[in-house]
Amino acid sequence: MDNGIISLLTFSNRAALLENMVAVTLLRRFGMDDNVFFYHYNTEVDFVVPEKELAIQVCYQLEDESGSAFLRETQGLVKLCKRLPYNDLRIITYNEDRELEVDGRSISVMSVWKWLLEE
Repeated sequence: MDNGIISLLTFSNRAALLENMVAVTLLRRFGMDDNVFFYHYNTEVDFVVPEKELAIQVCYQLEDESGSAFLRETQGLVKLCKRLPYNDLRIITYNEDRELEVDGRSISVMSVWKWLLEE
């Protein structure tokens, strides 16, 4: 729950710090009573909020469409949608903002500071 502890235990792991910040924010927004989940069923999605039909991947920097990070993050969201009817798909990054269309699914890429300012 504390980025200070992560900083003490790891060396220059910006992605872990970013993911932890998103996790803490989600828990503050939606509570800790089984409202925020990690999804792992034939794929990995960092955070799922069933009440809002929201799925979030966290990635420090999303590469171009041929990069491994791009494929890993987007395919996780697309595979989730084949099992669950989620429409709010997001990838939270350090400083990128754009809209993606992957396999007929709309994915919003947002910089973390903009996402933190949302309600």
